[in-house]
Amino acid sequence: MNLLAGVRAAELLERDAELRALGDALAGARRGRGSAVLVEGHAGTGKSRLLDEAAARAELADMQVLRARGEDAEREFAFGVALQLFEHRVRSAEPDERARLLSGAAGLAGPVLGGAATVEDVQGVFSIIYGLYWLTQGLADGRPLLLVVDDAQWADLPSLRLLAYLSHRLDDLPTALVVAYRPGDDPSGTTAVSAPAPRGARTLALGPLS
Repeated sequence: MNLLAGVRAAELLERDAELRALGDALAGARRGRGSAVLVEGHAGTGKSRLLDEAAARAELADMQVLRARGEDAEREFAFGVALQLFEHRVRSAEPDERARLLSGAAGLAGPVLGGAATVEDVQGVFSIIYGLYWLTQGLADGRPLLLVVDDAQWADLPSLRLLAYLSHRLDDLPTALVVAYRPGDDPSGTTAVSAPAPRGARTLALGPLS
């Protein structure tokens, strides 16, 4: 069953194909076959609305939904978008669950998630990315997971590297990753597509609405 079918879908005009693609990603995650979707479009094309619909349908299907948004003023803050995704979920967990989530390799991300260290304190960027990958796996082991990132054109580079790392390691995880970005709106030239691209992600290029 396509999880974005029904009455709510009718509220989004001219986006039937995109809704089907996002619904397929959610359904795949629920079956244990994760995937990544990149939603590309200029301002006013409805990227955020599509992400809202995906999140709403995932919650109705009893999936976990973690969301983040890139902010131009915060793009120099390493792993800022990644912390938006994961920090509250980890901190709000019961002690036993938190210990499970941060066990093993996932513990490499623990100091950053807890605000107790900087990137330089925990063996560099890749160690944190590796830890966050195993944290994602631990979360998805509980129940299917949707990760949503909006305005990725303003995300910090370490978080973009995390998204790229996750995107081609989702095949056997009950996890859908949906990333939206606005092309041509990044003065540094470092966007979700140009460096680094979420490899293997399906791209939905939104044209203007009529």
